[in-house]
Amino acid sequence: STKKKSKAQDIKNRKRKEKAMVKAMEIEEKLSQRVEESHHRADKVKTRKLLWE
Repeated sequence: STKKKSKAQDIKNRKRKEKAMVKAMEIEEKLSQRVEESHHRADKVKTRKLLWE
């Protein structure tokens, strides 16, 4: 009976780990998108400055 319990616990732990991994990946993706957007904005500002000079 203890083996069954530990197996259920393993499955729960694995699912929790997978959820955490997915969440971490989503956060990383959002952060990288935000970085790309800010770079893009900076490039626009740079080109605008060059045009004004």
